[in-house]
Amino acid sequence: MTFWVFAYGSLMADGWETAYRCKFRSPAYSRSFDKGSIESRGTREHPAPTLRIITSNGECQGVAFEFDDEQRDTILADLLEREGKSFPLRERTVHLPGGNSITHLCRSMRGSGL
Repeated sequence: MTFWVFAYGSLMADGWETAYRCKFRSPAYSRSFDKGSIESRGTREHPAPTLRIITSNGECQGVAFEFDDEQRDTILADLLEREGKSFPLRERTVHLPGGNSITHLCRSMRGSGL
């Protein structure tokens, strides 16, 4: 079995996935620089803008990574440490190029509906 993680921002291109032997990567989603962060930047009164995911007419920009399920707990712990606790990973379904659908984990703002 496998699981997928959606990546945006630095996770798209800094190679973090190679340590976990990424099986496959695919374009996925669009992104918007409008998520308010108080975890590592900003304050409750003035959250710092950071990226969040948005969908747009089914077109995709971003990256979804596929991993062996045995690595799930280790990868999720690493991502929690790296990305912070204020924007939890949530399961979402996305359509990849070629018509495949996957359920993946992605960061999303509480109450954002994503």
